[in-house]
Amino acid sequence: MAGPTGSMSCSWFSANFGPERAFGGSCFRQFDGSMRGSGWFQEQGKNQPLRDIIVESEYRRGSILHQALHLTGTTEDGKRRSVTGRVLSVCPTKIAMPDGATFINEGLTRFSLEGQEGYGIAEYWNSVHK
Repeated sequence: MAGPTGSMSCSWFSANFGPERAFGGSCFRQFDGSMRGSGWFQEQGKNQPLRDIIVESEYRRGSILHQALHLTGTTEDGKRRSVTGRVLSVCPTKIAMPDGATFINEGLTRFSLEGQEGYGIAEYWNSVHK
């Protein structure tokens, strides 16, 4: 799953799987090109850190518009979590900067976690400098 290149890339996620499960987090592009970060995971009223998040994304051919993702992370109790997402629609926004632009693509996303379906946002930021 390849992604766009640029000076700075960030992805942000938030999803609900009914009243008993939710997660959120953010990842930033690392020097090796991977997207890594941290967040939180809530299940049955217990909220705990979600660590070592790695996200891989699929993009529409020739664009920076994301269409699918796979996210993994580990909760504080040591349980490995694996979430997939299919982007249903994207609201693209371009913010011009003196030395380039930041593209914010907010994607309404259908997520899947251990067979349970949920909905939320997968928002991707890409800053491109001249």
